[in-house]
Amino acid sequence: LASKRRMIATDEDIRKEVWRGVIPAVVTLSANDVTTLQAPSSYYILLPRVSYLPIVTQSVRKFFSGSIASVNSEMWFGDSKGRPLKWHLPIGLLFDLFGSPSDLPWRLTVHFHGLHETILPCPSIDTVKRSFLHLAKEANYLRHGDSAKFTSLSVAETDDLWDGLKNNSYQQFWKSNEKLLSDKHWMKNVPIRIYSQNSYQYQQELIQPFEDDKTTSKTLGKVLAEVMPHEFKDGSEGKAMVHGTFPSMSTPIVWLNENCSHPDNFLYIVIIKNE
Repeated sequence: LASKRRMIATDEDIRKEVWRGVIPAVVTLSANDVTTLQAPSSYYILLPRVSYLPIVTQSVRKFFSGSIASVNSEMWFGDSKGRPLKWHLPIGLLFDLFGSPSDLPWRLTVHFHGLHETILPCPSIDTVKRSFLHLAKEANYLRHGDSAKFTSLSVAETDDLWDGLKNNSYQQFWKSNEKLLSDKHWMKNVPIRIYSQNSYQYQQELIQPFEDDKTTSKTLGKVLAEVMPHEFKDGSEGKAMVHGTFPSMSTPIVWLNENCSHPDNFLYIVIIKNE
């Protein structure tokens, strides 16, 4: 009995597993960027699902530095089908949109010139920081109806959010993020974005988290039925992916948001359409 109890995952266990998730990838230098007689070998890397490409891929720049015209050029990535990967979206979301767990490592191409027109310029890591904190503030506003909790964080606490993400420190990040998620029973809206696989288009609506009794969390199925009534019916077992998994449609949406959101506190759901 004791061993069975130890096997039951706590909310903290789930959060840690989400944080630790990685995607094995192999990166090839674009043929248009090769300046040497022979193309360099590919580079293998583990990409944290909760992070962003510019944060964790500086080693890629260093690896290919001897084969490109300038190490100071802006770096961007595409997948094996030539689709550009937008750096301001979490890596895990990008993989759920355009990758496949049955085709690993994830095959990526790195480019050092000709920034794709659909990708925002990212001249420095500070650009990523501003984008991340902007999204975190937006999620906090949706959740509480104002920005009071976010703006009440001290400079040090805000820095802990960013530095925890940048340095892959779960403890440092959650020390401050926990303060943004308190008082869950007063949540006004669920910070959620719903994508369709193989597309950057998403739906974001004001979704109240509780049933009419104001205490019972709506389920994932109920929320999807509200947002996408033609694709989902309440209680159905549709294909809705969160962090590469398919949670039950009966999962409480409040629990999903608190434990399976990305560090910006948005819950990203990817809808897998039936062929």
